[in-house]
Amino acid sequence: MKRLIGKTEVEGALERLDMLTQQENLMTVARTFEATHDVNVNVKTTQELTQHVDTKVTVIEEVLQQVDENVTTTQELTHHVDDNMMKVQELTCDVKTVMDDLRRSLLPDVIIGRCR
Repeated sequence: MKRLIGKTEVEGALERLDMLTQQENLMTVARTFEATHDVNVNVKTTQELTQHVDTKVTVIEEVLQQVDENVTTTQELTHHVDDNMMKVQELTCDVKTVMDDLRRSLLPDVIIGRCR
């Protein structure tokens, strides 16, 4: 009889141990699921932030392209201004030469310098 009672106690203890082991396994699975969920949330947040950064980089690239185009246009306009200034200087020199020639013909005794 003692053997039977002892066996029942051992069986009961093993059943409780098995139940505790199953509960511990369920708790471990729950903790793993929670950690996986947190990692998933962090990955999604990182993806969203990366998308925002990518969008901002795209906007910056577009602005830089516009700035580059403006610089190119400014250089072209500056070149035209330089060309026009050279023409104005040439015309000014031509007008001065004509004026000097006219003065010489009208005032032959006065020394008049030439345009360079």
